[in-house]
Amino acid sequence: MATACASSASSTLQTDMRERLSGSARGRLDPRVSLVALVGLNAAVAISPSFIVVAAAFFFSFACMLRCGRYRMALSWLVAFVLMRAAMSALMALSVELSVYVSTLLMMWRVMPPAAFGVLFVTSTRFGELAAALTRCGVPLRMTIALGVALRFFPTARSEARAVREALRSRGMALTPVSFARDPAALFERFMVPYLHRIATVADELGNAVTSRGAESHAGRTSLYELFLSPADKVALAATALLAIAAVVERMG
Repeated sequence: MATACASSASSTLQTDMRERLSGSARGRLDPRVSLVALVGLNAAVAISPSFIVVAAAFFFSFACMLRCGRYRMALSWLVAFVLMRAAMSALMALSVELSVYVSTLLMMWRVMPPAAFGVLFVTSTRFGELAAALTRCGVPLRMTIALGVALRFFPTARSEARAVREALRSRGMALTPVSFARDPAALFERFMVPYLHRIATVADELGNAVTSRGAESHAGRTSLYELFLSPADKVALAATALLAIAAVVERMG
């Protein structure tokens, strides 16, 4: 009797956790859709040199940020995208000698759509969701865990950089353009030495995380995350396909 009650309680708890996890994922794209969209955006901007295709790819990323509730991130990327395009136009109007700078800005501007979506994917996708998606796609467990842990490195590196900057600010050595111009070597040493030390520690911890998550195990992986394609996911897949087709047609034409 006690065993049956415990089993029933465990099943109820697991069902409740699945419902909560699947409900919390509704504000984000399905990881499988995100992976397809990331590949499609990179292919579209690489194939087509058209302004329309690049702009459409960026506004796709912008719309996905809004869909996921990342309003500040969406506004920041939109401002950067518009300002970079304006800077390119201004430099082109000033002088032909500035063509090198224009080419550099153009290259950076063209990679902004997939970069924006990549940042959204890394910051909004949970490791469990990504692992469940890759497992369903038939990716080996070792590769799944290694990829998931590697993707977590970038947000961790950013938080470590923020911690070092706050530590410098508390000691009266804030990272500002004026302080950097006044003593660039000293400020570089004060920031980079502790930052690289913290990053090395994080790398060791991530390596331990790969082992602790069962990379050496041959057992099948289970997940509490319920993956399903919402209407927004289907719209994102359709938009990605249209972008890829438009890039190919534009290139061939």
